[in-house]
Amino acid sequence: MKEYLINGFVDPKFEKVRKVFIENFEKRDELGAACAVFINNELVIDLWGGFIDAKKTKPWQEHTKALVFSSTKGFSSLAFATLHSKGLFDFDDRVCKHWPEFAQNGKEKITIRQLLAHEAGLMVIDKMISLKKLGDKEKLADILAEQQPHAKAIGRKAYHTWTISLYQSELARRIDPLKRSIGTLFYDEIASQLNADFHIGIPFNIEDEEIAEIIAVDPLNTLKHKSEEIPLKLIFNFLNPFSFATRSFLNPPLAMSPRLLNARKIKDLEIGSANGIGTARAMAKIYGEFAAGGTTLGLDAKTIKALEHFPDNKNNGKEDMILKENLIFSLGLEKPSSFFNFGSNNRAYGHQGAGGSAAFADPELKLGFAYNMNRMGTSVANDPREKALREAVYQCL
Repeated sequence: MKEYLINGFVDPKFEKVRKVFIENFEKRDELGAACAVFINNELVIDLWGGFIDAKKTKPWQEHTKALVFSSTKGFSSLAFATLHSKGLFDFDDRVCKHWPEFAQNGKEKITIRQLLAHEAGLMVIDKMISLKKLGDKEKLADILAEQQPHAKAIGRKAYHTWTISLYQSELARRIDPLKRSIGTLFYDEIASQLNADFHIGIPFNIEDEEIAEIIAVDPLNTLKHKSEEIPLKLIFNFLNPFSFATRSFLNPPLAMSPRLLNARKIKDLEIGSANGIGTARAMAKIYGEFAAGGTTLGLDAKTIKALEHFPDNKNNGKEDMILKENLIFSLGLEKPSSFFNFGSNNRAYGHQGAGGSAAFADPELKLGFAYNMNRMGTSVANDPREKALREAVYQCL
């Protein structure tokens, strides 16, 4: 018996995916992980294995949850889209139509679509955001509203590392008649409806033992890492403490050490950009529901169409100012690009996260895919473990 005991099942058609999942432990330094796929709202792949701790004393269980970093942005954006489905806003509305205080310091013309495409020039917050301020919605809203956009980035792709969902969450509170934060909105409108074990900000009744320990890559070692996984331009940017990249990633300063995100006081916060915690099964189920048309959630067809639409704008094919790669964003989600080419066609949408996690919807096949893990890799996208699983799924199809 292998030390990294593999559990779960695959439909016989997807036996190759199980083999690749095992290969991740044997060849790609996997510690603990899970992978799941839904097609037509039916679970066809549900695998988990390895360990939730660095000492390899605690096996990954069926209901083990893991932090998925920026993959959370996709779930925040799906929650935000439920407000669109209710007819409460249009993506081409100006942000200040729903949040009047936002119209300060040159932001009065920024639209919701522009903001969610990471093209609003708000990737950096000049005031330092402490953990205390993260937990104070009113103070945080004031800081966000006061921020002046960076002129060089307005209208260009510049990854809003932390700020995208901070702005999105406050905007959701302004639009939602119930004034719910993004985490509560996600739970009420999606997770609870689908009985999906995924959370933005972990509930008090979930024990720490249910959550995998994140084994982080040391930031200095990451910068020294010489491989094709990290663009040299991005490394040079991080070496400059005044660059947009450094300032975007390090305020709030949680990215200084992702190990900090193992702390319960941080897991409790609703950080829609990075604090999603759940099972791969739940992640795949949610995207599978959207990929199949959102009928269980009662989503309006116009919202599903908007999520599937591939943005036709001048930024397609251009390098992101922060990440230094060609990634394409629309409505808070990633779309297929030459760099991160997922799904059957351009209708697909989802999001990846630091360390290697990823989840997406493929409407062409009515498919939801998810992978999460606890030993972080260094890829900007296409973590070798996730990519191998994703490609195996499509080879089986």
